[in-house]
Amino acid sequence: MKQIKKILAIVLALVFCLSGFGGSFSARADEEMRDENAYFDQWMMGQWIESMESDYLTMHYNVKDYESYYIQKPEVTLGTISIDDYAAAVEENKDVLAQMDAIMYDRLSPENQVSYDVLRSYVEQLIVMNEYPQFEEMFNPYNGYLTNLETNFTEFVFYQKEDIEDYLTLIADYPRFIDEMWAFTETFAKQGYFMTDAALDEELSQIDEFVAKGVENPLIIIFSENVDAFEGLTDQERADYKARNSDLVINQVLPAYQKAATNLETLRGSRQNDLGICGYPGGDEYYAALAKYESSTNMTPQEIYDFCETAMDNIIPYFRKALSYDSTGRDPDQVEFTSAEEVLDYLASHLDAFPKGPDVNYKASYLDKCLENPSVVAYYLTPPVDDITNNVIRINGSNVDNMNEMYITLSHEGFPGHLYQFTWYFNTEPNPLRTFLNIMGYQEGWAMYVENIMIRESGLDKYSYMYEEANNYYGYVYNTLMEIGINGLHWTVDDFLNFLNADGNYYTPLEARDIYDQLRAMPGTMISYGFGDAYFMTLRAMCQKAMGQYFDEVAFHEVLLTNGPRNFEMVQADVEEYIARQGYKVPSNYKAYEIEINGVPTVEKAEPVPEESSVEISYADNSEYSYESSYDIDLGENLESRIEEIKTDLEKSAKKALTASIITAAIVLLVIIGSIVAVAAVGRKRKKEIEQERQQQQWRQWR
Repeated sequence: MKQIKKILAIVLALVFCLSGFGGSFSARADEEMRDENAYFDQWMMGQWIESMESDYLTMHYNVKDYESYYIQKPEVTLGTISIDDYAAAVEENKDVLAQMDAIMYDRLSPENQVSYDVLRSYVEQLIVMNEYPQFEEMFNPYNGYLTNLETNFTEFVFYQKEDIEDYLTLIADYPRFIDEMWAFTETFAKQGYFMTDAALDEELSQIDEFVAKGVENPLIIIFSENVDAFEGLTDQERADYKARNSDLVINQVLPAYQKAATNLETLRGSRQNDLGICGYPGGDEYYAALAKYESSTNMTPQEIYDFCETAMDNIIPYFRKALSYDSTGRDPDQVEFTSAEEVLDYLASHLDAFPKGPDVNYKASYLDKCLENPSVVAYYLTPPVDDITNNVIRINGSNVDNMNEMYITLSHEGFPGHLYQFTWYFNTEPNPLRTFLNIMGYQEGWAMYVENIMIRESGLDKYSYMYEEANNYYGYVYNTLMEIGINGLHWTVDDFLNFLNADGNYYTPLEARDIYDQLRAMPGTMISYGFGDAYFMTLRAMCQKAMGQYFDEVAFHEVLLTNGPRNFEMVQADVEEYIARQGYKVPSNYKAYEIEINGVPTVEKAEPVPEESSVEISYADNSEYSYESSYDIDLGENLESRIEEIKTDLEKSAKKALTASIITAAIVLLVIIGSIVAVAAVGRKRKKEIEQERQQQQWRQWR
């Protein structure tokens, strides 16, 4: 399979080859006699090895000891950027599908059938997206290649002395790569495919800031620190490496940035589309494929939108329930921690609701001041497939305002979020190819979902944790609605303004335009967060409703984790089978937060179906469930008015909480917090902050 990495990629090698392993299927003898599982495992391993051998950065970030896998080191280069690569990727991906057609699916084990289905869906999405290279905004300021390359270089690990030379070779290749980015961009800009003027202004501003750092540039500072930390070098070797790198950055890389800025300015006004990406020819088809990729479902953009609308139904009632514990509507209390390390240690020791994972080391470190990008709150470095023991989380101290934000962020990045999910699955020793695929809705949805679960374990009082949880959930799901409306459903600025003001808010046309422009510059980026969170919470509601007081949280989470990242249709089928195997009926109607609001239904204890027996899924309607106590409290006229105020505040802050751009690579997963205001806090202090942000038009990011 050949993949042209989208603007989501952090490792910027554009070619990801999974071309046929061991020749075509039709040419093999004794096909009827082969062990299909052994063959499929070998085939997948071959795909993964070829992927590693096709691109240096992909290999470096995916595997620590490549020689132990008999991987031949590829040429040290950043890769190429060519329109022809996209057409070639389509044809090679189609060839992969043809090869997969020849695999005898019915002979595969259930585990390998999952891998087959995941891979096939992934390849099908790549085929469609690679048919539209014109939508590749390489200089996009929020998730474009320049933004990502800085992180690729600053997080580059020196495993051996040779890696230092490789790094310098890549730095020397950087200007050539930027020139190819420009040629690619210019070609499509002349056809009307280009970023908005507002996005261009932001990109030029970022380039100016990067260049202005001069000798304090992170490519110089971080490299010097890493060389100093590498053991086995003489003082002279360290000095020589530092001098070579500084010379390359100052005299080649920074001028390449300046040249790109000058060239980009000549394209101002080239965009010939006033809508989101759906307004371009082919935009509907491209966004539909992108939405499937980001959501980890087969849903259409409209279906995802409708699902998120339904998923939000209970958030205001959840707030209503929070106010029953404290009717003042005060700001939530803060968790009682003083450092990131203390938070991580607490989270790692409070995983009673989750199956045990491997013993791993972890370290939370703060980004150097020269790397404190306002678009980054924190990120987790996904470990190489052969070294899951050592895990690193980076935190931007300037973007974490309080310990509640720190706690929520580290539950997302650390335990039981990305760090836990990745290492738990890696520890099951799946085929390496499975660890290489980015199943976005599942991966980000899991990390968002566990934020909800862990805030309940934070030690906060009920009012505070419910308030924080609802703020978080509401903001992401609401922003998913906005982004889909603009990029997938043909909303005009007037349509968007009507959406913003539907509940009595008053946003001006200029304010609506600012938000609209930023969201249309980042198509698809909110779906994996908002939709993914809502889907996991909905599956939890299904299982809790079915099993009532016998709901086993650890077993439920093990069902979600087993078989790794996969499409939500597959996850839901696994949950339904689990419910049926425990002897319960699957409810026909359920929605997120239904149990949190109404309480746990009372059900009769069932007898599990033996593992050796087949299981049949049966369904129950709502009349078959009775709740111990349904939530129905009259808060009075004043508090009902307070509910409306809270809802308005939620919408105002959520509408400014613009979008989280997650940037993934084969092994580097960054939760990039791209231009999004802290979601939905209320209280006088936060209202004042939000108003200041609006006036200054500073769109801060919060995943």
